[in-house]
Amino acid sequence: MGIKQAKKHLSIYKTEDYFPIEEMYHFATAKIREIDENIERLNKFKAILELVEHKTYSGTTPSKNECPIIKTLSNGGRNCG
Repeated sequence: MGIKQAKKHLSIYKTEDYFPIEEMYHFATAKIREIDENIERLNKFKAILELVEHKTYSGTTPSKNECPIIKTLSNGGRNCG
């Protein structure tokens, strides 16, 4: 799904007298939902990365167990924000 599917829908509009308005509506609402889910997922990942950005280290490399990215991802993102 994506640009190819949108082009398909537009080609139907250009080549036929019939315009599938209900199909276009469902396509648009599904794409909006997909975009919202992607934005939510990206915002969660951004929050995880910001944990690293705002943390100061003492100059030594922390262990994997102390890495905020690994800790957060390993517990399903519950430490975000």
